[in-house]
Formats: sequence, C-alpha cells, structure tokens
Amino acid sequence: MRVVFGVIGYLLKEFGYSRPIFLVGFVLGQVLEQLYLLSARIYGLAFLQRPIVVLLGVVLVWVVLGPYLKNLVRGLRRGAASEESDEAAQVPPTASGTERPSA
Repeated sequence: MRVVFGVIGYLLKEFGYSRPIFLVGFVLGQVLEQLYLLSARIYGLAFLQRPIVVLLGVVLVWVVLGPYLKNLVRGLRRGAASEESDEAAQVPPTASGTERPSA
C-alpha cells in the first residue's frame, strides 16, 4: 500500500499537482458525496437555491475562474497599451517637439 501511495505522490510532484490538496480531496470526497446525495434526496434540486449553497457556488466559480479572468484582463490591457505605443511610434515628432499646424 505504501508503494502505491508513494508512486501517486511521486507522480503528483512530477506533474506539478498539490499533494496536500489531493489528500484533503481524497479524505473528504466520500463524505461530501454522501452529504450531497442525502440533500438531493431530502430537498430534491431545490437545495441548490438555499443561500449558503448559492454563496458557496459563487465563491467556487470565483476561485476557479478568477485567475483565468485576471490573465485575460491583463492580456487585454497589454494589447491596448502596445497598440497605443505602436501608434505613438508611427507619428514622427517635429524638431520643436510639437506638431506643425496643417496649412
């Protein structure tokens, strides 16, 4: 049994996965599944409308999608900044540093 968990731990480390998070999920997974099924039997799918479940769902979506949205916004800002710098580079400055009025 130690060899199996040793191999799992090695593979998690080798591929960059968090071992503590895997362990927490492994331990709590069965308990959470049982409680989910119990709630679904008692309340049906209406339990998804309870305030704490909605709050936890919003937090879960925020935690999962937050880094991706942050990188997306950061990339869009960099793209807009690079377009502005490209436009500024295309307009040659005059000798006095100001543009001449058009005649």
